[in-house]
Amino acid sequence: MKKKVFAGFCLMLLCSSFVKAQEDLSPPAKIGLGNKLYLKVNAGYGFFTPGSYGALSGVSFEWKSDRVNFIYHDTTKIKHSKLGLGSGKRFGFGIGYIKNDFLNIGIDIEYNQTKGIKSSLTINADAANHYTSRDEMDYRLLTITPHVVFKALAKPKFYLYNKLGVLLTLPFQLNSSGKRSGTDKQVIPNYSTYFNGIFYHDITYTRTSSGDYFYENEDKVKLGVGLNIAFGISFRVNSRLRAFGEVFGNYSALTFSSSKSSLLSKVNNLYEGDSTNFHVEQVDKQLTGVVNTTKYKNGGRIGGTYYNFQDLGVNNEGYYETRETREMTTQRYSINMAVIGVNVGITWRLK
Repeated sequence: MKKKVFAGFCLMLLCSSFVKAQEDLSPPAKIGLGNKLYLKVNAGYGFFTPGSYGALSGVSFEWKSDRVNFIYHDTTKIKHSKLGLGSGKRFGFGIGYIKNDFLNIGIDIEYNQTKGIKSSLTINADAANHYTSRDEMDYRLLTITPHVVFKALAKPKFYLYNKLGVLLTLPFQLNSSGKRSGTDKQVIPNYSTYFNGIFYHDITYTRTSSGDYFYENEDKVKLGVGLNIAFGISFRVNSRLRAFGEVFGNYSALTFSSSKSSLLSKVNNLYEGDSTNFHVEQVDKQLTGVVNTTKYKNGGRIGGTYYNFQDLGVNNEGYYETRETREMTTQRYSINMAVIGVNVGITWRLK
């Protein structure tokens, strides 16, 4: 009886070994391409823009601290906005491919928009000389980023990763606008001029000039090539869904392809002192307005810049108005876009 039981046991063991051997010889199950593809959506914000181009406020003028001895001072100050290109909210999506346990490759598309990047600067030289500059910038742009993801530390429920990509900034328009206003008081001694066939000499008078200058710029930016890096963590939610968060940094050098600007000036000059002020005022208006810009009145071009000047005359408030527009079709200069921020999002692995 024992021999029959032992023989039956050996037969079962032999059959199971044969079945196991057949399983081992069979080809492994294929993993479809869809099992390695994943979709991605994210949202983020750019918090820091070190060295990035932004709104710029600048004031430069000459004033007198001593009007008796005519001691002059030049005052120039510049202030940059705290934030610049790349700052603000961003939204994106992408697709990726799991190459192996340590490497993913993919491509991301992000939309970045910021309004109201502001800067302001005020200089009070003295009670009679003060200037203010208020400037603002806004834009919206798209970036495309082919990238690779290196998994630095992998655990069953999460992994840490580094991301390295080529940042392609598609051509976009950068808008800026602002207002500069101020008052400048000057004592002008021993003034001489020739007007309407009459020579005026040894005229001494005080001129108080106040005005507002409004400008609008539209700058076209070329395609930019830069670098994207990120450090993040990805958590497993289920077999197909993961959530991630990352700190990213973007840098790109950008170049203007064309620029269009418009400047509206509103200036009022008040003269006090000499009986011939009427003639001085007329000469001053001609010198600062029409005469110097006659050749641009109907449009003119110097190199790659097109100018147009309009003499709008005196408005209802007594301010003398002029408008100047410029269009530049040649390359102007390069600017930087540098940003550090945070992104969060999810990835969905396809079946």
